[in-house]
Amino acid sequence: MAPRNIPLTYADEIIDHRSSWISKRKLDSETKIAIPPCAPEDKKIFAARVRQKASEILLKYNGKLPKRVFIRFSRTSWGSCSTLGNISLSGYLCHLPDELFEYVVLHELCHLYHMNHSAEFWSLLGRLLPEPKLLRKKLGRYILPR
Repeated sequence: MAPRNIPLTYADEIIDHRSSWISKRKLDSETKIAIPPCAPEDKKIFAARVRQKASEILLKYNGKLPKRVFIRFSRTSWGSCSTLGNISLSGYLCHLPDELFEYVVLHELCHLYHMNHSAEFWSLLGRLLPEPKLLRKKLGRYILPR
């Protein structure tokens, strides 16, 4: 729907000019994968799965380890790293393919060295995983429950 104060011919021109962008955004929104919300009674099961899979990754990891690992059911983030050296992982990670699960865990572990997304951060992550920015893009297809 166009604003009332612009001529329809102008609106048509804008739509024609941006048609490829509009089509791409429409396709992107159709290819999103919504993660189902977790029932309260299932949170312990999902948290245990995430903790187990994360532990397996941590056992193979040769770098700085977190002081503690928390499992939370955040609606906004797959993971985070605190300046205290703790990482939090989403309980919803158990719904992701293994490569994305590993990406999130290693991403947070790299924040133990670089608390930002600098070139050094991406270089470190790139030494741990092939094509981390491609994995980030794949992760963007998944939507956390609201």
